[in-house]
Amino acid sequence: SMHAARSPSYQGTPFNARMPYLNKQVRQGLLHAIDREAIAQVLYQGTVEVVHTPIEVPGIEESPNLKKYEYDPEKAKALIEEGGWDPEQTLRWHVRQVPSDEATLAYYAAINGFWEEVGVKADFDVFGQDATVLWGPDWNFDLYPSAYPIGLPNAVALHFDPRQATYVSSGYDTPEYIQLWDTAFSALPPEEETAAVHALQEFMAEEALSLMIVRSVDIWGIGNNVHGLVPNYFPYEYDLYDWALEKVWVDPA
Repeated sequence: SMHAARSPSYQGTPFNARMPYLNKQVRQGLLHAIDREAIAQVLYQGTVEVVHTPIEVPGIEESPNLKKYEYDPEKAKALIEEGGWDPEQTLRWHVRQVPSDEATLAYYAAINGFWEEVGVKADFDVFGQDATVLWGPDWNFDLYPSAYPIGLPNAVALHFDPRQATYVSSGYDTPEYIQLWDTAFSALPPEEETAAVHALQEFMAEEALSLMIVRSVDIWGIGNNVHGLVPNYFPYEYDLYDWALEKVWVDPA
């Protein structure tokens, strides 16, 4: 057996919250519309887990008050209508090219099917080499599907802190939200750090800033003859953690 590592990224996209039609009710509704557990079990054969927050800090459990978007098409429909969604509109998956492999097409077909059930059409919008749609000042995108970081606030800030996000930025920007980032970036005693991490997790989930489907499939695992290894593995942050390798041991051959 293998101990699978937990990949430091998730499949999904920030919602471009600047778009008036992607308001909070619509974003929340789009999340409630998708049976992410079914996607994890059917498309990924249960090898990945559903993700509820991109903020993951070693030693801090996720907030017990985190809003999790369970599959609820009726609630989804109500929220999407309340948000004033125009059923004639098409939500745009911005892609460099239309994917051709079956697995990727099945992934989009699943999500689009769930959205269609609640009255939202979605389709590919191909931008080719002109990635300026994903950058300011125009930010002319709805969704840009990719793998996005799960980890410390400074990794996640690349797409969600409006002062730092220059590419595929969710664009959500209020003084309260910026204050949450500032606190999360501060050096704090443990209890305050936990509170700051939880506050940021809860706020991002409540505002539904990110379409998080599942954790990315990982490319490595640990054999069951290796003991005591807990990999803290996040993108761009390898040097921040001590893997305590002196405590690791391997069964003799």
